[in-house]
Amino acid sequence: MPTFSIRSRLIFLFTLQIIIIIFAGGLYLDWRLRQTLENELADKLESLAKTMALQIDADLLQNIFPGDEETRTYKNLLQQLETFKRQTNVRRIYLFLKNKKIAVDTDLSAQIGNDLFFLPITPEETEALFSGQTVNSTLFEGSDGLLYKTSFTPILAGEQVSAALALEASAHTLDAIQTVRRDLFILGIVVLVGSVFIGFLFSKRITTPLNRLKAAAKKITKGDYESKIQIKSSDEIGFLGQTMEEMRRAIVQRDTRQKTMLAGVAHEIRNPLGGIELFAGLLASELTDEKPKNEAKKIQKEVQNLKKIVNNFLNYARPSKAKKENCVVKDIFEEAKLLMAQDLNGYKVEFIEDKKNSRIFIDPQHLKQIFLNLMKNSVEALQGSGTIKLEIKGPDKLDFSDSGPGIPNELHEQVFEPFFTQRKDGTGLGLAIVKSLVEENGGEIRLVQNINSGAKFEFSFSKPLY
Repeated sequence: MPTFSIRSRLIFLFTLQIIIIIFAGGLYLDWRLRQTLENELADKLESLAKTMALQIDADLLQNIFPGDEETRTYKNLLQQLETFKRQTNVRRIYLFLKNKKIAVDTDLSAQIGNDLFFLPITPEETEALFSGQTVNSTLFEGSDGLLYKTSFTPILAGEQVSAALALEASAHTLDAIQTVRRDLFILGIVVLVGSVFIGFLFSKRITTPLNRLKAAAKKITKGDYESKIQIKSSDEIGFLGQTMEEMRRAIVQRDTRQKTMLAGVAHEIRNPLGGIELFAGLLASELTDEKPKNEAKKIQKEVQNLKKIVNNFLNYARPSKAKKENCVVKDIFEEAKLLMAQDLNGYKVEFIEDKKNSRIFIDPQHLKQIFLNLMKNSVEALQGSGTIKLEIKGPDKLDFSDSGPGIPNELHEQVFEPFFTQRKDGTGLGLAIVKSLVEENGGEIRLVQNINSGAKFEFSFSKPLY
């Protein structure tokens, strides 16, 4: 399922609200305008129909029968309707009886006595019409596809309704709605584009500090506690940023206290260890009996192992500041390999570079320590045989890998944490020191999936290799 950023969702929701408002407002305005124009047309037709009805002699209608189209009475009534039609610019005027038979019609195709097959009012409205009420039809579509409206008014013969007059006119005034609709559509497009732009700016004000918090959180998870979190805002996001900054400072203070304590303890232990190592060496040289002499040498060896552990603690607790210079990667790698020569006996160690004498801007001692720690890890993982390889890939990346059993995927994020180890006799500081030294020199390191099995560490540096 695709995921969308907060900015995308904010823009979408903001734009959706604008679309709903424009759509609902447009529908209401269209309906309101249509009702107003239709009511105005109905009032006008009703007034004209009543005026015309007053001019019709109801008694004459009683003397018109089918076939009287040539009589003077019929012609006078027809001329009267035609004159009014021209004066009012309506489409059609016709008179009809209660039985829905045509009496007089300006549509000459309709004869006296013809049935009105189409009457744009309901039976209830027809009954109301012949009860003396004026009735207006709804808009209907004519045979030409245009809209029309008809007003019906009763013609009285004394107190009785003898016939009805229908005044039919074009609803062309409603054509203005089409223009309004077009204008509303254009306005809607403009407003929509504007709302997207405003939504973008609005979302940016929210997402920019959130992205800063996200970046700060990523740095904290990677162990970078030096970058301050600065969110200049007095709202909830500002409060969150302030809280995260307080958390960062608390972590830095705790980390500093722990490292200070660790360095102090390691320093206090290292001094007596030096004395124990010295006296164990003197004792071994003084003894002539082989068994106690070997025991003294064992003491000396174990003290040396303890000193290595203590030195690891000190290196982690008090890492030296980087003194960068242009170093030939292969030379540093060979120095580390030479120091590990005894441990690397029986292993295949490879160095691959796409450009001879590739250089890197880094502290040479730090780089050597990085290689040493990684080699020690590989030797312990390979357990007697295998391949260790350093490969320079491109201008800003190098890979260190081995052919050992590898590290499970679920542990990839934990291997760089201090004191995390899978070995019973491990301190869990080797890779933590590597990560600390790499970052001290402005680089990044991560454990990646090695398709050829084994562990693979990928380095990248802000300043390219060359």
